[in-house]
Amino acid sequence: MRHFRLNPNAALLASVSMILIGGTALQAASMDSKIEQSAKTSHNFKTHLKDDNIKVASSDGVVALSGTVSSEYHKLLAQETVSGLPGVKAVNNNLKVIGDQPSENSDAWGTTKVKTVLAFHKNVSASATAVTTEKGVVTLTGKTHSEA
Repeated sequence: MRHFRLNPNAALLASVSMILIGGTALQAASMDSKIEQSAKTSHNFKTHLKDDNIKVASSDGVVALSGTVSSEYHKLLAQETVSGLPGVKAVNNNLKVIGDQPSENSDAWGTTKVKTVLAFHKNVSASATAVTTEKGVVTLTGKTHSEA
């Protein structure tokens, strides 16, 4: 039978290390859970993306979006919504666009392109701006807080 002599300092150091490592993992899991919940309860997900099938999974602040959306605009809106959440380090957008898409250079295509640009414009709310296109003429309707 072998006998081992345990150094009390080494045992204490090992115990503290295990607690810190475990605590960090729990904090990361908690943050990932908050990110996922925040995405699902965000205004954009509850209103504009509610009819899409979007799954949100976060691991160490890296969010994976999967599932299907009805348009390229919805794909980008989901990505922008999630990327702005606290704790998000990166977004992997694996969403697939399904259904009929507007033909290139049609009025519907123009509307979609303008909405997509608005989604990335910091001074304009894409969700609060109505976009219509008729015979190639795009009209934006809404309220703004500044001339920008």
